[in-house]
Amino acid sequence: MDPVTATMGFGGPNITDYGWTTELVDGPSIVTDYGSTTDFTDSPGKCIPVDPYFDFTENKKQADNYVVSESLKDLMLPILYIILVIGTLGNVSFFYVLVRVPYMRNTTNLILANLAVADIAFIVISVTCYSFYFSQPVRSHYGTAQTLGCIGSFIGQYITYYASLALVTLVSAERYFSICRPLKHRSVNTKGRAVKLVICSWLLSLILSGVVMLRYLNLQLHCVKWPKDAKYANLPVTVGYCFPIAPYGLYIANLTESIPFISAFIANSFMYVGIIRRLSNRPALSVKGDKPASLPVRAQQVRNQVSKMLIANGIMFFLCNTPFVGISIAFIISHLGGVELIEIYESLAGMLVISHGLLFVNSAINPFIYNATSSHYRQAFRDAFCCADTSGRPRLDSSTLAVINGSKKSDNKNSSFTHKL
Repeated sequence: MDPVTATMGFGGPNITDYGWTTELVDGPSIVTDYGSTTDFTDSPGKCIPVDPYFDFTENKKQADNYVVSESLKDLMLPILYIILVIGTLGNVSFFYVLVRVPYMRNTTNLILANLAVADIAFIVISVTCYSFYFSQPVRSHYGTAQTLGCIGSFIGQYITYYASLALVTLVSAERYFSICRPLKHRSVNTKGRAVKLVICSWLLSLILSGVVMLRYLNLQLHCVKWPKDAKYANLPVTVGYCFPIAPYGLYIANLTESIPFISAFIANSFMYVGIIRRLSNRPALSVKGDKPASLPVRAQQVRNQVSKMLIANGIMFFLCNTPFVGISIAFIISHLGGVELIEIYESLAGMLVISHGLLFVNSAINPFIYNATSSHYRQAFRDAFCCADTSGRPRLDSSTLAVINGSKKSDNKNSSFTHKL
């Protein structure tokens, strides 16, 4: 990998190098025909030299850095398509469970359903952008930006990324107050409130994504003079990259990536510790003999299971996203320390590939975590796909310990159970 492949964003290459050392030569034009193979240096005066051109005639190694590797393409595209299929099917199956199984319709799963929407959107948008990228012979934003524009090429992935971050934090807060502040939680835990919080999460993700777009506002076109070898003969002589309008946009964007993530990580860690401590200190409700657990006991078992499941899900989320944010932080620290941008990209290129792979995996893995860590969710998936009749089965609301028959509240005798904490 190379500095052109290295990206501080999603979905393809991004070289944001204000210290680029390629020689700026007076006279070369900016060729606007992407498929042109005209040797623009032999036709001086046709265009105004707005941006520097890249002269690779004497540097084949550097020229190869800008050519899309066929071996990389053959490796990455099948992997991306496999993740796309697995992630989409897994998250769609979760939607099917919520539609098919009434007892799974609660505020926790409302948030998780929106997280599934964000995951599907992230995978679909990212794989589409990478498909655009690999369809071009050179590493460039130009082809995608011609179709979607610079902002359109990147904003979708950032919206879904920030939405996932907000929704993971929101569901952790819902669990925390359910376990550690149960009385307060029961008084405010309504579907209407959950819907409002989910909407706020999406709006916040839209705002933060707009700030990050300061990094991508300006599409700069560069002419390329390739070596004379036959392998370069049909390559386009125009490449384009989405740059910030000014250097401050780069720093603001990287900070906007880092600060929300660090804040969410600290908040979630605090809530996870609180949940684990409360569950560890609470005496378990025992079941005597071979008798099935009563509804209140089962409700608490479900609540504890779901809490542990969501902690596992949150930990996986932060593990998969930490390398990506760590690279943004390393970028800022290195550049403020006087390291040239091209050196930073070269040193971080390998980690960038790994971080992007983890982002894709994170967006596909959630339904598998639900099934691996919670028998309640495994049963719901079995009920949904085995077409079991669940209309009369009590719904155990894992948020409040309420026991609800079917989709309607039962009578006062058994409608709820308040466990003394």
